[in-house]
Amino acid sequence: MLHQRLTILTATLLSALLLGSNVLLGYYAAPWEILLTPVVLVATSLLLLTTRSVRPTPVLRALLLALLICGHDMGVKLYGGGSHDAEGQGVIHAFLFMGLLPAYCILILKVSQLKGLAPWHIRLAACLLFPLVLAVHLYFFGALGYGVSNDCRYSC
Repeated sequence: MLHQRLTILTATLLSALLLGSNVLLGYYAAPWEILLTPVVLVATSLLLLTTRSVRPTPVLRALLLALLICGHDMGVKLYGGGSHDAEGQGVIHAFLFMGLLPAYCILILKVSQLKGLAPWHIRLAACLLFPLVLAVHLYFFGALGYGVSNDCRYSC
């Protein structure tokens, strides 16, 4: 298969291109980027986690995947069309979690297949790093795009 012959750098660049094009789609044709978020996150997970490399690096792959997903979430919240209110944030988060659940399952499956190639503590660190990075991102940037500019400031 083609995705198994890619290097980790090529897979990361292709994943970033896929996520960036989804954000760009949302800028011009909202709310399609929100609706396609689960599909794009699963495709990115498969692309990043199924590429073969000389040395399996589950922590690096988990970190790259989490950072790419965080960047996609920020792009959707900042550049996506539509009204940026609490209801919109809820919809964005609902579709984000619909994509995060299968992405995390794929990560756990692929990391568990590295039994003889990576020590158990490295595999455990990869499985714990992914939700930790996303939790920190959502803690600090959960309300990104919803702010003073969206409020009625001049006698509504």
